[in-house]
Amino acid sequence: PFCLKSSSDSIASRSAHSQETEMSEQVRVEESRSHPIGAEEQAQSVTSEVTSEGTAKPKSGNSVPLGKKVRVAMIAVFSALGSTLFGLDIGYIGPIVESVSFEHDVVHTDAGKISSGTEGLIVSLFSLGAMLTAFPPVSSYFLDSWGRKASIMIGSVIFIVGSAIQALAWGTTQLLIGRFVAGMSIGFLSSVIVLYQS
Repeated sequence: PFCLKSSSDSIASRSAHSQETEMSEQVRVEESRSHPIGAEEQAQSVTSEVTSEGTAKPKSGNSVPLGKKVRVAMIAVFSALGSTLFGLDIGYIGPIVESVSFEHDVVHTDAGKISSGTEGLIVSLFSLGAMLTAFPPVSSYFLDSWGRKASIMIGSVIFIVGSAIQALAWGTTQLLIGRFVAGMSIGFLSSVIVLYQS
């Protein structure tokens, strides 16, 4: 008996809803006969449907313009490049450290190889810089004070400065400073970009 009562209630509510919808359609048709609909109002009636409460809601589908979708996609791809720099920098330092010209020009070892301690320091200072700025109190300070967009710009400028220091390095000390600064930007960008994209 309970099951029959609940199913009959749902049937009654469905028929009441369909009657409401029919009545709202009839009112809309009668109103359109009494005053002509302009092109703008007609477009609005096409892109919206009437809910059971009688209010209009947009139809799902192509409600967002294509230009806006492309803009959002390009912003997401562009900002994702900041995270890509982390893997790029970790990947290219290995062959550079093994290069003979790097050993001769930057580390100034005319004979032999770079010591394992120096090589480890060159590679690891990047990660230490990244850990420092990815630390929540540091990254949250910039996010709260400057905002997400400005923080991404600050991180990009820091990366450019770190890359310039590395490119212009004539000794191990300058290279280590450049690696640390570049690492700071990558740790910062890795924490900020995720928030920007969300």
